[in-house]
Amino acid sequence: LVSYQDPAIDGLRLEAHALEIQLNALDNEQIELERTIHQFQVRHAHELGVLIIELLRLRKERATTPEEQAEAQADESAYQKDHETLQHHVVFALSPEEQLDMRRMYREASKLCHPDAVAPEHQKEATAWFVALRNAYDQNDAKQVKEILDKLEKGIAFGSRADTITEVVRLRKWVEE
Repeated sequence: LVSYQDPAIDGLRLEAHALEIQLNALDNEQIELERTIHQFQVRHAHELGVLIIELLRLRKERATTPEEQAEAQADESAYQKDHETLQHHVVFALSPEEQLDMRRMYREASKLCHPDAVAPEHQKEATAWFVALRNAYDQNDAKQVKEILDKLEKGIAFGSRADTITEVVRLRKWVEE
């Protein structure tokens, strides 16, 4: 007996795989753009924040109508809150080689801890690891990215190695079936 293999299924699998590759490329591009924006915002807050706060204060003082005053007060409060948050962010300076290495480590680690790529029982923990990884990456903290990658590769992130091994065994049995 020979089982029938529908060629349409193979075609759809190839198409799905190609779309998955495109989606991963777009995700990587989005992450890089968000990282660049974050670094710009941090630098902007460090270099111009005090001046902008002063301008917003002067705008509030010069407002003539109650609506203008309320709007100026809201703008000043919102900017001060954002400025205070960004003042505590640090962006490490890296050489181009270090940035490439960090980007490689980030991609490897994100594949291991992305909430969509782990079992449902580990999604909360994976989300926490992914957020920590993303914060380290946004701050150019290559050392922290490497530490997270090492922990993920050693299986320390999602509980004991025994749990990981049993999961692998379970998946192998499923594939064999």
